[in-house]
Amino acid sequence: MSKLAGELANQMQVQGIAFSLSREARHAAEGKLTDQAVSAFRDKAQATSKLFGYSSYTIREVNVNESGVVPPMPRMYGAAKAMMADAAAPVPVEGGKTQVTVSVNGSVQMLK
Repeated sequence: MSKLAGELANQMQVQGIAFSLSREARHAAEGKLTDQAVSAFRDKAQATSKLFGYSSYTIREVNVNESGVVPPMPRMYGAAKAMMADAAAPVPVEGGKTQVTVSVNGSVQMLK
C-alpha cells in the first residue's frame, strides 16, 4: 500500500491514512475486558457488603459500556512536500495504537 500510494502521488494527493482494529479483534478484546470488568464489579460489591456488615448482595442495576478510541494520526506537511517532489517514493505507513475500554457500573442492595 505504501508503494502504491507513492506511485499515485503525482495523480492524487494523500491527505490522511487511518487504521483501526478489525471487527473480530475488537470483539475479542471487548469480550476479555468485559469478563474482567464484571468479575471486578462482583468482587468489589461482595467486599463492600462485608465491610458494612452484610453477608451478601443482589444486583439492582448494572451497565456495561464498551468503547474504542482511535487516536488521530499526526499530519506531516513537510514530508508531503518532499513526497510530491519524488512521486515514486513510498508513503510512510505505520500503524499506531488504539484503546479498547470496558466499564461496568451499577448499584447493589446489601442483604443480611
